Amino acid sequence: MRTPTARLPPIANCSEPNARRSLVGDRRGSVAVMTAVMLPVLLGFVALAAEVSTWENQRLALQRTADLSALAAAKLLYAGNTAQSAATAAINLAEINGIPAATRSWSGASNTLSNSYVTVALVNGVRSASDQAFKVTVSQPVTSYLAQLFISTSGLTASASGWAELVQTTTANVQPCVVGLAKESSPGTVLGVNINGGSAFNAGGCVVRANADIQVKGGTTMTTAGLYSGGDVWVGGGTKVQGSSGAATNVYTNNDTNIGYDFGGGSDGGSTLTGNAYAAGNINVNGSSTITAIAEAGGSITLNSGDIGGSIGGAATAVGNITMNSGAIKGTTAAGGNITLNGGTVTGPISGSGTLTLNNGASINGNTSVGALTVNVGSISGNVSSTGATAIASGSTITGNVTSGSIAISNGYIVGNASSVTKATYPGWESKPISGTQSLGSAPSDPSAPSSPGSPGVIADPYATNSTVQNALSTVSSGSGGSAINVGWNANPVVLSPGTYSSISVSDYQSFSNGATVTFQPGTYYVNGPISLSGTAIVGSGVTFVTSGTVSISAASVTLSAPLANATTGIAGMLFAGSGATSFDIGGGSNVSLTGVMYFPRAAMTISGGVKAGSSGCLELIANTVTLTGGSTFGSTCTSYGAATFSAVPPVTIVALVQ
Repeated sequence: MRTPTARLPPIANCSEPNARRSLVGDRRGSVAVMTAVMLPVLLGFVALAAEVSTWENQRLALQRTADLSALAAAKLLYAGNTAQSAATAAINLAEINGIPAATRSWSGASNTLSNSYVTVALVNGVRSASDQAFKVTVSQPVTSYLAQLFISTSGLTASASGWAELVQTTTANVQPCVVGLAKESSPGTVLGVNINGGSAFNAGGCVVRANADIQVKGGTTMTTAGLYSGGDVWVGGGTKVQGSSGAATNVYTNNDTNIGYDFGGGSDGGSTLTGNAYAAGNINVNGSSTITAIAEAGGSITLNSGDIGGSIGGAATAVGNITMNSGAIKGTTAAGGNITLNGGTVTGPISGSGTLTLNNGASINGNTSVGALTVNVGSISGNVSSTGATAIASGSTITGNVTSGSIAISNGYIVGNASSVTKATYPGWESKPISGTQSLGSAPSDPSAPSSPGSPGVIADPYATNSTVQNALSTVSSGSGGSAINVGWNANPVVLSPGTYSSISVSDYQSFSNGATVTFQPGTYYVNGPISLSGTAIVGSGVTFVTSGTVSISAASVTLSAPLANATTGIAGMLFAGSGATSFDIGGGSNVSLTGVMYFPRAAMTISGGVKAGSSGCLELIANTVTLTGGSTFGSTCTSYGAATFSAVPPVTIVALVQ
């Protein structure tokens, strides 16, 4: 049998010319050559990309270091350290985070500390040029590995800058419209704002602010968004303090808040605060007076025939002690010290770190958690937990379970379960046995003390740095020149123009059928002496009076308004401004309408006959002290007049990264 022979397929076009053409068209060899030539370049780009990524990570690390160092410097400056000391700490922190150490140089002229790698400078703020800020710039040579094989990396550095600013912020609250700037060296020594006279004072859209004490008494009804005092607040004599339309309002005080306080031995109680009382010091409620809502004290709370309660919970909390001699607390009650109830009723839970004592039939309708409990004569409807001893005597009753470190009963009664009962602390305790099953239990945890409500502090003069106002005040001084304006009996209209005068006196008491008026034309009136306005009809729109003397207004009809914000004459928003420590008095009446700011930072301002804000609702009083007797209406809707915007609480400084 024939074995099959394997045959190769024929090779087409195997002629010599065709073979040469095939080799010429084959590019596989050239690609290999090109790859060999380009491979180092491609590897260089890959290396460079890797290096750039490394450099970016290095820059991010530097940014964190710059931010951290800037924050540290700003916080140390705020804490009272010098700029150089704060800057030194910033560089120390940068070195801890990997920045090379180098010789440092301090420039007191520019408040800058620097070395070869770090610059720390105290500069103006970014958010506000009046703020202080630290700018920290850090740099470092870049780290290079593969990239240096292809490009020169010598001299390349990565850098980052951080800005930390001491930002001045204020908490949101309505603007004051009655301000007493006077300060006191000790509590209870200066009346910054004194409101009395039995009339209605309406400052519903704004707050009354004093750096010293505030007093509201004499049967006055005070409508306001709040009372803010750097000293004490006294409310008495049947007075009512409330928000608009009877809504709740707030009282903030640095020292004591006294509601219905007994002045000079006479009864001055029966007053009501419709709202909340917050005192960095003590709160006293006397004379059958009432706080309708929350009372929080950094010191103690004392009730002498008064109520604390209301629709929003009626919580009474004190960092110190709470003492109630009579009356009621209608809500949660908590004290960091002792709680003593000498009569009265508490509706709501009680907690205290100290001892709770019930005398004279006092009652609690709520659970109780205290450091120790003594019930001499009284009752508790609720559960009791005490970290210390519980003593029940004189026919007193606890309706609920009792858990305590120890329990001693003398002629008392517990309805419910009790733990850790000890006998014979009081004789005859068996006569009122525990109703329920005795059970052992561990003592409860110590209740925490309430936190202090804080202080409203002292605010600065809102126009002290206003160059327009301060420059105007510096131009007037007593007796420094100018003609005198004297308008007396006159049946004809009188028109007065802006200028410089030694005094202005309008004393036209006549009543004319032809409606004669005294008109002040728009502009600024610089008066180097007193201003007295007592005519029949006095009007002026867009006017500013700047004086070094006293101001007295007792006219039957006065309508004056300050320049608007966009006015070309006068001082925007400012109606009266005084440079001296002399008085500002308004006898007032139902037809005295004033619009704008009355600014007398060194003077005592007195309004005895009532005054009202103009139709725009803008009337702000700023003086050393303010006394208001008789009904008046104020308002702080002065935006269109360009008046200063300021807060009832001092600014709070925070340290923030701003770039």
